[in-house]
Amino acid sequence: MDVDSLLSTGSAFTDGPNILGRVYETYDFLLEILDWPLADPTVSVPHRVCPDFVLDTVNRSRLDHLLFGLARGHEVGGHEVGGHDVQQDQFAKLREAHITSAGRLLAAEAEVMGDRLRVRVGDHDVDLVAAPGRDAPGHRAFCQLYREHLCTGNAAHQLTGIDATDATVVRAAVELLDRVLPRLTAGVLQHVAYLAQVIGPDAFESASTRPIPSAVFVSEHCFSSPARLAEALLHEAVHHRFYDLQLTRSIFVRGYDTSTAPTIAPEWHARSTVTEWPLDRGLAAAHVYVHLTAWFQLLVEHSPTAAQRQAAAESSTEVACRAHSLLDKIRAIAPGQLGLMGTAFLEWLSAVHNQLAPRLHAMI
Repeated sequence: MDVDSLLSTGSAFTDGPNILGRVYETYDFLLEILDWPLADPTVSVPHRVCPDFVLDTVNRSRLDHLLFGLARGHEVGGHEVGGHDVQQDQFAKLREAHITSAGRLLAAEAEVMGDRLRVRVGDHDVDLVAAPGRDAPGHRAFCQLYREHLCTGNAAHQLTGIDATDATVVRAAVELLDRVLPRLTAGVLQHVAYLAQVIGPDAFESASTRPIPSAVFVSEHCFSSPARLAEALLHEAVHHRFYDLQLTRSIFVRGYDTSTAPTIAPEWHARSTVTEWPLDRGLAAAHVYVHLTAWFQLLVEHSPTAAQRQAAAESSTEVACRAHSLLDKIRAIAPGQLGLMGTAFLEWLSAVHNQLAPRLHAMI
């Protein structure tokens, strides 16, 4: 069995170009509703703006404000957005950003200052946030998103810049991912526009969240080795693929609300401050754990020492057990919560997990 192909071909949930194409079409249609001027009115298939613009983290967050406002029934049209001040503000900032740069906002600002850092993955660039404190519109907005959604309260962690030395580790991590899971790497990293570094005693290992689209945040400790950073990148990129599937597919039923959804209780979080997860968080975690099972299984074959191979095998067993536990719990509460594609997604994820299990037993 080709594990890489199992996770990267043969399903609507692994078809990266199709998933991202649907994301782009969603935003392009939104901009058509907003009467946004065409980027080039002479092309045979007119688009409002280029994909790099609408898939940028800051721009996407603003587009989502408008998109979700439409979903809630707010009137959106032209330069007015239903009389809602927040929506109008997001629309105005989006227009301003388009005038400033037709491409990625933070990347364009870094290019002007001459310190843009990026890593090439196939035909896609992942930009590295070198100076998060830069006094520029995109960077200020990016930091504000981080403060609102990942660094609330008195959390003792903050964004810091990625330098050329860090960039070397990022490239080594991407090269390792490409050796172990080349097809999957080329697909899932296209869901990532920016990589940012976090420092502080309370810093998480890695994080991503749907309100900060296409951005991955990793602790400075992840830069201690390419393997550690590779795992973090894969983990968060898979999360972003799931967020993009949610945006364009009926993963959950209409009206699904994470605050009132049925919950599951992962055994490994029994002593955590949050002991129960809503269905959507559980499904997102199961999605990641299935991918990490494959990652660690194949990493056994690519590790140069016996100790590294043993560590990878143990990690594969751990994440596979977590995936199995989550999938069992999710199936029990899924009826009435998952949409048509959500049901298919759960069936596909369970089938992939079942195909990985025999490999796991052979390793033990």
